[in-house]
Amino acid sequence: TMTTLTRRCFLGAASLITALPVLGQQRKSPDFTFTLPGGKKASLSQYFGKPIMLTFVDTTCSHCQEVTTILRGIQARNGAKLQVIEVAFNEAAPQEVPKFIREYKVNFPMGWAERDSVFAYLQRSIMQRTFFPMMALINSKGMIVSQHYGDYPMCAHGAEADNLRKAAAELMKQ
Repeated sequence: TMTTLTRRCFLGAASLITALPVLGQQRKSPDFTFTLPGGKKASLSQYFGKPIMLTFVDTTCSHCQEVTTILRGIQARNGAKLQVIEVAFNEAAPQEVPKFIREYKVNFPMGWAERDSVFAYLQRSIMQRTFFPMMALINSKGMIVSQHYGDYPMCAHGAEADNLRKAAAELMKQ
């Protein structure tokens, strides 16, 4: 039917649009607001000026927990030259983030935001199958240079530590 054809075309176009940053097309990072423990709002733009590894996580996701541990080490080694930020978007994030920060000894800004705002920031449809964590790498000029999802090679189990360290080093060169 025409409705089915229209829906397929829309979903196909949406898939192509969301793939562009992954394929090397840079775009200006929009500002993004998230809530820190204690209720204070933070804005991504306050961190512009140095490279940012912005990671969106689900606090109950074991892969996200592993990546958080790796990012903690990257932040400790490169804090003056790089900013890691994590934003949880699972339903229980407002209650879970403070515990997550303590348990995983998070040494960078971490807060939470609504799922829809996370997917809008990433220009990704909530209808697309998505694996966590999701990451946007932002250079010091505020440009998103790449986006990665939990099923991409960057976050592949067993290789994520090396891949994330290499990505951080490349990001700091830009």
